[in-house]
Amino acid sequence: MTTPENYQRVRAALHRTHVDAVGIAEMIYWPETVARWHEEGLPAGVTPGAYFGTDVFGTSITPDLTLQLEPAVLFEDETYVLRRNGNGVEHKELKGSYAPPTEMGFLVHDRATWAEHKPLTAAQPSRLPADFRERYARERSNHCVVTFKNPEPWWASVKLLGYDRALNLLVEDPELVLDMLSTYTQLVIDVYEMLEGAGIQFDAAWFNGDLCYNRGMLFSPRTYRALLMPFHKRLCGYFKARRLPVCTHCCGLVHQLIPLYVEAGFDAFHPLESRVGNDVRELKKQYGTDVIFIGNISAGILGSSKAEIEEEIRAKVTAAKQGGGYIFHSDHSIPPSVSLDNYRFALEMAEKYGRY
Repeated sequence: MTTPENYQRVRAALHRTHVDAVGIAEMIYWPETVARWHEEGLPAGVTPGAYFGTDVFGTSITPDLTLQLEPAVLFEDETYVLRRNGNGVEHKELKGSYAPPTEMGFLVHDRATWAEHKPLTAAQPSRLPADFRERYARERSNHCVVTFKNPEPWWASVKLLGYDRALNLLVEDPELVLDMLSTYTQLVIDVYEMLEGAGIQFDAAWFNGDLCYNRGMLFSPRTYRALLMPFHKRLCGYFKARRLPVCTHCCGLVHQLIPLYVEAGFDAFHPLESRVGNDVRELKKQYGTDVIFIGNISAGILGSSKAEIEEEIRAKVTAAKQGGGYIFHSDHSIPPSVSLDNYRFALEMAEKYGRY
């Protein structure tokens, strides 16, 4: 479990300042990693986040933005499970693996099918986690940063349409895309107001959306400005009016995207994948404390020698922490190539070089 001190460090960074040290977080450890670590000394039944205190972002309070169709298990054997989710999309998942599922069988693919299913995007109490009050109380008692987490509107559309079709529609039918973005933007606001009305007080808003790949943006800045930016500005403005920092997760090379997202109003960027060319040292020089950075510590290097681990952390943390606005985190998630001992050492180095 995280500590009150780590909570204060992370919260300070989310407001572009700092206290005594850099906050430390990690959101995802692969199932294969956890299995390895249990063999190496991680106590049975204990998660890495609880063991190391890196679970400062907790589990978040994430509403259901799907069509709320009945989920089902369609097939299962000792290797795979095939599920149908709340959007009616089929997911083929490899058991015990962090590998992303294969998606198929999308129900929405054009104006007619969107018009048919759009009524199922209405805001209603069933979209809130059934245990959101208990979860909120638990997160507060565990000193977690409580985030309102959602897919950003285009990513919600991707989950309904599929990646290829969502990209094609940006060009082939932008009016349809605009309608979907408007619908999901309003849905996010509506469900937030339900939670706010129930007395939930958040520390930050968080939006997931992979708009980049390993060479840059998936579509042009011009397309982003024309279609996505107005809705991102609306969401960021809404949450800033409530004094909440707005964080975003985007995989891939984000150099093109960051200035656009800054213009839209986003505050924090995660995870800054190192392996595709993101470097928090250069980004810090460019943006200073105008941007909050979360991550960029190479998970690949965490699986190498301790000398390499120390240099990775020393070089990046000492640069990124200047003036505040940095949270220590891997550049994506922790794979099974990282030993328990190496990870423990990495956290020791984060504490050593993260002091102000």
